[in-house]
Amino acid sequence: MLEKKRKELMDRVQAIFYDDVPRIKFGDYFPLDARRKELRGFKATPELHFWNTWLAQ
Repeated sequence: MLEKKRKELMDRVQAIFYDDVPRIKFGDYFPLDARRKELRGFKATPELHFWNTWLAQ
């Protein structure tokens, strides 16, 4: 009986959490990388940034 009561309480806690706590999904990231052959120094990362990149002449 204790196990059933514990599960009911945990289900309730999770329901309250998902209603009240803002969250960000950190999965399912499928980027499309396209670049020119002249682009140098670019590293593919989850965040799009162009630090230390340049176009070769």
